[in-house]
Amino acid sequence: MGALLRGGDWSTSRLGPVDAWPQSLRTAVDLILGSPNPMCVLWGADLVQIYNDGFAAMAGAKHPDILGCPAHECWPDLFALIAPIHETVRQGEARSRKSQKLIVERHGGPEDAWFDLTYSPLRNEAGAVAGILVTAFESTAEYQAIRARKGAEDQLENVRGSYRLTVRAGRLGTFVWHVPTDRFVANATFCDLFNLDPEQMERGVPLSVVTAAIHPADWSAVNAAIQEAMRTGDDYEVEYRVFGRGGEQRWVLVRGACELDANGRPRRFPGAVADITDRKRAEAALQAQAVAEKTRHIDAERQHLRRLFAQAPGFIAILDGPQHVIELVNDAYYQAVGRRDIIGKPVREALPEIEGQGYLELLDQVYASGEPFVGHGVRVLLQRQPGGPPAEVFQDIVYQPITGPDGRVSGIFVQGHDVTARKAAESSQSLLMREVDHRAKNVLAVVQAVMRLTKAETVDGFIEAVERRVGALARTHQLLARHRWTGLALREVIREELAPYLGGEASGRLRMAGPELTVAADTVQAVGMVLHELATNASKYGALSHPQGRVEVGWSRSGDGAARIDWREVDGPPVSPPGRTGFGTRLITATAAGQLGGSAAFAWEPAGLHCTVVVAADRLIHREPASAPQPAKAAAAPATGLDGSQVLVVEDDAVLAMVTQDALEALGCTVIGPATTVDEALRLVAAEPELDFAILDVNVQGRQSFPIADILSLRQVPFLFATGYGKDIASGRAAPVLEKPFTPRQLEQAARALLLKS
Repeated sequence: MGALLRGGDWSTSRLGPVDAWPQSLRTAVDLILGSPNPMCVLWGADLVQIYNDGFAAMAGAKHPDILGCPAHECWPDLFALIAPIHETVRQGEARSRKSQKLIVERHGGPEDAWFDLTYSPLRNEAGAVAGILVTAFESTAEYQAIRARKGAEDQLENVRGSYRLTVRAGRLGTFVWHVPTDRFVANATFCDLFNLDPEQMERGVPLSVVTAAIHPADWSAVNAAIQEAMRTGDDYEVEYRVFGRGGEQRWVLVRGACELDANGRPRRFPGAVADITDRKRAEAALQAQAVAEKTRHIDAERQHLRRLFAQAPGFIAILDGPQHVIELVNDAYYQAVGRRDIIGKPVREALPEIEGQGYLELLDQVYASGEPFVGHGVRVLLQRQPGGPPAEVFQDIVYQPITGPDGRVSGIFVQGHDVTARKAAESSQSLLMREVDHRAKNVLAVVQAVMRLTKAETVDGFIEAVERRVGALARTHQLLARHRWTGLALREVIREELAPYLGGEASGRLRMAGPELTVAADTVQAVGMVLHELATNASKYGALSHPQGRVEVGWSRSGDGAARIDWREVDGPPVSPPGRTGFGTRLITATAAGQLGGSAAFAWEPAGLHCTVVVAADRLIHREPASAPQPAKAAAAPATGLDGSQVLVVEDDAVLAMVTQDALEALGCTVIGPATTVDEALRLVAAEPELDFAILDVNVQGRQSFPIADILSLRQVPFLFATGYGKDIASGRAAPVLEKPFTPRQLEQAARALLLKS
């Protein structure tokens, strides 16, 4: 029904499209669709009908034509009966109707069925009654049982009436027992019931001849009643079975009284007997009907409980005895353990992979102590597929002891939920928060480094240069954010970085050519910085400084997967090699060699600059962003307490590496590196036996620098981590953390403290 409701076109119905339904109606519809009982919602002034699968079965051949139709059109033959109920419920009062007969289609054809119906008001967001919730509970079995019981009661009453007529007509067996002489006489009716000879009975027989016809199972009670009457003289009444003519077993009711003489001795015992076989059979039939009705009720309750057990949203198991034998599980539990054959087996045998994980010990503890165990997000390795390896699963679990009538623990009720997805989401959220923090700090570190390394002759020139470089960083971050940090097409990066200098491709000053090429997310910023520096230089001294000048950017892939980017400036002013290496050239060269894993070459041709940048193949494959960018070099400085120190610098961001190197050299240190990969750093450590200390970025092009830290620890070389991840990134290693962004003064203080501590 859910698919039928969602797939149907309701726009032309009285209720309008589903998206326009009020929330109160949507909630009511969700409620009935999730119920196994027949349920129906009547909504609006016309009482438009929406129902679930159970109600569809009740509707029989009327379904699906009555879906979305007013109630008075759906049930014209019943509407005269239910219309007053509808009006009452619309006033806010609930109503019910018992044993409503309906004709339903099932078992291959129409059949009569009876239902108990309840009608409850449904209110809208304003609190007014806007509809009616109809719930149906089938009562066919109860209705038929009541009819059968009524028939049995009527039959019993007929028997009782016949008995009364029999008494009035004198059709009773009569007897007299003369106790002192043990002479028993009776009429023909009595003889017929007890299979006795009437002629012999006229002369009289001993009581033992009569009692021989009594059913052996009843004789003890009959004899006790006779003895009590003879002792007290009270009335005697007893029902028992006898074997009559042809050995037929009959039920009789015998009433009488023992007459006592003056001395209290039994003298005479007269009485009467009636055949009550028909009454007994009617009573037995009524009792059997009652038992059958109760059995059906119990079976229905048991099936209902089993359905609830099987359909429970979490996994459930019942374990028996101290060995925790699996007695009963629901489908969710079967699914959790790979649908293995586990019923009747101890947990240790059924789930051998949990041995050594502590759960068997927990079950033993709960069984022994009678105290429940509650665990949240606990980790367990479970075999989820037949024959497959154990998988890591996280669960919320409850072990609840089951106690018997004597108060002793007899088993354990296991209930829980698989929260693996929730734990993964929490872990991802934590990782995302740390990554956001890391990226933010690295961006600040890059901005700080750009400001420190930018040179200009005037304040305005300095501000313009910084703004341009920070703007380049901002543009690449906006692009990455728009693409959810999944990498960017090289064409898009080029277009975005050059747009401020030439007004877009439409100006004709930019020509691009090359195959589809995607730059990894953690490499985009470096490519953007290289393009920005080239574009800035072109706008000041090259092709973009001339009205007719243009830039041609082409790219291709080499056999090893690396990308070659060719930057050519055309129709600009004549150019010549610069007299000194400026910041832009240093930044491009260092970035290409470090973050891009390739190289940069400059050809100052008369027609214009030709720059070739090679990007390694692994920088074109998406992976999580590595550490942020930065550094530059400085000149020698006055002597400090760090003079002459050999310092290993590991930093994959070219700008940050340059800033760190310049700051350390200004303090009189000799920088080993900077190393831009873990492998390069390990080679430098092996080749340089006289290291005084080291500064390590944590995330170096997607690899952690902890192997370098471990080797330095073995050689007793002090080191610190310089990172944007925060102070808890050291993974238990006793090393200080210098958080990015940092100033040269903070670097100096951290280095001095490191050497002082060592």
